Amino acid sequence: MSDGKKCSFIKPNGEQCEAYSLTNSQFCFVHAPELEGKRDLARKLGGRHKEQIAGIPLKIASAEDVLDLLSLAVGELVAMPATVAQAKAIVNAASALLDTLEMVEFERKLDLLEAEQNEIKK
Repeated sequence: MSDGKKCSFIKPNGEQCEAYSLTNSQFCFVHAPELEGKRDLARKLGGRHKEQIAGIPLKIASAEDVLDLLSLAVGELVAMPATVAQAKAIVNAASALLDTLEMVEFERKLDLLEAEQNEIKK
């Protein structure tokens, strides 16, 4: 996520990087020194790690996968310059995120009840 500021990195040609900085950083993902290991891993994996993007499974198999995807989407939307369309997208994604959180909590409670029921049957 970003706080809406541009990356502070200055290119060799003297131009400033156009990417948005990460939250609590003056640099974007590409230029943040503390993320060198993550960048190296991403380069090494290249296109070979196609089952995930940014740690989010491409195959959505659970409410937790949806939760991760929506969290990433909201974070990316918040990092962009503010527009009316962006605000609407944030509200819609946040609403879907809340619905998914409720579903995850419901599934967790249901699993606990099923486990208790199985213990009673034993």
